[in-house]
Order: sequence, then structure tokens, then C-alpha cells
Amino acid sequence: MKKKLRKMFRDLRKHNITARMNFMCCQSCGVNCISEHKKKNDYGYVFYHNQDNEGLKETNTTYVSWGVFEEDDKNKLKELSRTIIKVAEQNYIKVNWNGESSRRIELDISKVCLESLYTEAHKRRILSKLSK
Repeated sequence: MKKKLRKMFRDLRKHNITARMNFMCCQSCGVNCISEHKKKNDYGYVFYHNQDNEGLKETNTTYVSWGVFEEDDKNKLKELSRTIIKVAEQNYIKVNWNGESSRRIELDISKVCLESLYTEAHKRRILSKLSK
């Protein structure tokens, strides 16, 4: 099952996103070090850390930390969140997230998630939060 997560992270890199799996010991260390792994055109990052990886082994779910390298760029932040969700869905990974940029995004690799499984109301609710 972790194959689809690896593919998702590979696909995110194609969108100019620094994407790392099992990166650093914790969220604080990951956020502090992620910019060292930034490629020239990368505008954002996504990762899960060692502690998240332990949970992934037990529950097939993990939370990803994410953000943009230019902290005040709200448009890039919205673009990044949309890209993470889109790429996860394209790789049949279920996404649980409330649309708030201060929250990590939960990925569930145990369930097949096709974009069509989301109701239109759910999509509108997430998109409305992203447009604020």
C-alpha cells in the first residue's frame, strides 16, 4: 500500500514541490530543515516525519506537514493545498482535511479513494474554505 504513497510524493515533485517521506524526527525539525532540500523552482513543501511513519505502519494513515517557502504568499498556499489534494486523489489516497492552512492534511492509504466518491457538497465546502 505504501507504493501509492511513494508515487504520490514522486508526482508532487513534478509540480515544483519539495516532497519528502519519513523526513526528520519530528515536525519542528522537518520544517526547520526542509528548505535545505528545495530545488530551484520549488515553491512549496510537503513531508511526513519519523513519528508519522510509525503511525502509518500501524494505521495506514499519516499526516503531512505542508507550506510554502515564501510565507506571505496566500495564493501559492492555496495552489499547494489544491495540488496536494489533487495528486493524492489521482493516486487513490483518501484525504481528510478541514481546509484550514494551519492544519496538517491526513492521508489514508488503506482505502481506495476516487475523486468521484466525494460529494459535490463536500467539494464545495473545501473549495470555499480555500478561497477565503
